[in-house]
Amino acid sequence: MRKRILAWIRECFFTFWSCGPIAEVSFFLVMRKLFRSTILLLILAALPAAANLCRAEDPQPTPATEALKDNMAVVYEAFKNLQKYMYNRDTFVDPANDQEIAAILKSLGGGVHRIGLTGSKYREDPGFSSTLTILNQMLDDSQKRFAEGKKGYALWRLKTSANYCVSCHTRYEVKADFSDSDIDLSKLNYYEQGEFYLASRQFEKAKNAYLAAVLDPNLPFIRMDALRKWLIIYVRVYSDPQAAITQINKLRPRAKFSRYEEDEIVGWLESLRRWQNEGAVRVPPIAKAENLLRQGLGMNDPLSRKKGTVELLRATAILHHLLEDQSPEAQAQRSHALYLLGVAYSELPFFFVNELPELFLEQVIHEFPGSEDAKNAFGLYREIVTLGYTGSGGTRIPEEAQQSLRELHDLAYGVPQVGKSKA
Repeated sequence: MRKRILAWIRECFFTFWSCGPIAEVSFFLVMRKLFRSTILLLILAALPAAANLCRAEDPQPTPATEALKDNMAVVYEAFKNLQKYMYNRDTFVDPANDQEIAAILKSLGGGVHRIGLTGSKYREDPGFSSTLTILNQMLDDSQKRFAEGKKGYALWRLKTSANYCVSCHTRYEVKADFSDSDIDLSKLNYYEQGEFYLASRQFEKAKNAYLAAVLDPNLPFIRMDALRKWLIIYVRVYSDPQAAITQINKLRPRAKFSRYEEDEIVGWLESLRRWQNEGAVRVPPIAKAENLLRQGLGMNDPLSRKKGTVELLRATAILHHLLEDQSPEAQAQRSHALYLLGVAYSELPFFFVNELPELFLEQVIHEFPGSEDAKNAFGLYREIVTLGYTGSGGTRIPEEAQQSLRELHDLAYGVPQVGKSKA
């Protein structure tokens, strides 16, 4: 976590430096605004759109579709009611609010569980069931921790939940589209509009909004964030390297990117061209994803700052698709696919500003305790958590986080759940 935060801070610094002095702009206030607005927008944008699920090729509603919409509406209402508590920690942990928050969490968790039980064809979409399973476990854990008085941990878990909208809605070969015609976006800037459209799976509108944000002179500090979200669409949704190359080359003369920004974009173009020139040799999905991960990680040279971003994004697309394959062969690779997703997301700090790595790594440990993948997942998970609590004064991991690490350690290494062990 700390590595991703530091990388993001470094990106903001270089952006400010490349833009020159700007009167009356606070660096830290802008960072704070960017972070909070991203999380809030994903929560408020994704859920109401999901409440109006529809398929363009199947306009006639079915009982399963109607049940799914009803449950999504319950989830949205619960999330909406939770907002006044989630973004003020003091309010969230205030004992005076315990009863109402507990009731909201119960409604929220129940709604998501019912979505999983709905016999809807949407469950066949790549990534839907896997993400829903993880989301259910996360919300159950939040409700349990809140009841135990571990409110800070519960709040952290809740803040990550809605980010699954983007991670799920940009899966490889997803066929369903969401829409919500009642939402007025006129008061949002281009970047915020792009966030809404991406969360609600309106990809054409999303990519156009992000490109407009890149060219908007009023949004100089987030134009690379916009371009990265745009890249997600072309890699994970469209899977079209040629179109991405063409669009980037058209954009570069107009946007007048800084040298720092150009370095990153040139790296994307190099990867996209390699992808474009790949042969048609058939490779098993898990092997293909692992090869892409190795390529992407091998390009993360701290001296040159080049990253194999496209390779990592392609790997996540393949892995999510593999998780939905119900064949015995694919299911036998599930633990490794989950672990590789945790690794990939841990190296994509600018693309998914949330806790996806930790959540996928936890999933490996809980589903496959004692396995080699679970042990590897715990090692990376422990590293991420430790770095997150490490600062100039050393490492200070709160007791509740230490307890969670001990529990995960015992599961990963198959230690009997009797007494305590050290992580």
